[in-house]
Amino acid sequence: MKIKFVRNFKHTMKLNHKLLVALLFVMSMVLMSFKNNEA
Repeated sequence: MKIKFVRNFKHTMKLNHKLLVALLFVMSMVLMSFKNNEA
């Protein structure tokens, strides 16, 4: 039971990592466009 939980946890962490990277990428793109509009 615990092994299954750990495996699921690792899988979720991988998914969260991908989501975090995508979120950071989008946020940086928005910030860049915002700075360009301001200039």
